[in-house]
Amino acid sequence: MLVGISCNKEPQFVTHENTTVEGVLLSAADRSPIANGKVLLLSSYHDGSLNAIWYGRSYGTRNVLNTDAQGRFSYSFKHADDTVYAMAAEADGFFANRNSGGFDYPHWRTTGLEGLKRGYKNYYNRFDDSREFVNNKGTAHYPEIRLAPEGWIKFNIRNEEPTFSNDIMKLGGEGSSGQLINFSGSNVNTQYFRGPVMAGRYVYVGYNVTSQGNFQFYEDSIFAEPHDTVTYELTY
Repeated sequence: MLVGISCNKEPQFVTHENTTVEGVLLSAADRSPIANGKVLLLSSYHDGSLNAIWYGRSYGTRNVLNTDAQGRFSYSFKHADDTVYAMAAEADGFFANRNSGGFDYPHWRTTGLEGLKRGYKNYYNRFDDSREFVNNKGTAHYPEIRLAPEGWIKFNIRNEEPTFSNDIMKLGGEGSSGQLINFSGSNVNTQYFRGPVMAGRYVYVGYNVTSQGNFQFYEDSIFAEPHDTVTYELTY
């Protein structure tokens, strides 16, 4: 006689009452640790829905953690059921990830089937990163939260001979927020500062020149040193 046994297991929910969140805060430029940085544990205001993730608009700050000399942080707390928690971070001289540029924060739900999700703030967080975030047995582990260091660009702007009174140069590129800065007239010789920009990488520079009815567009890049000012010579 054959006996058929059917076993339909219900989805397993988290049963622990406390959660430990841990990880390390690093510079995105060289992955060096950020000491005395602030890591903010955020909790959703209502119903744990994922639409609370964006930009932190629907989040309240639960606790602020300070990183040690190695950039590490760890915190244990009694979580609320079916609540979405997320991590934001900030440090002096770095861009905070509290405004995530349209991407969500790294986050997880305390109960239910949903695991921990990686949030991609900017170009520093690679989609092919093999160091996965882990949410297991009450521990939410972030191997790396990376912040972009600040840097500045000084433009030395000079209009070379022959120059004309109706010459116009419009400077755009990264850090311009979509706004073109106009420099017009003959014999232009000035400086213009831009920043902070996300440093530790090449920053895009774009500008166009109109002279005697002729229009020309130029593109270039310059490496922005972290926590420093670099000089770009712009002659036209």
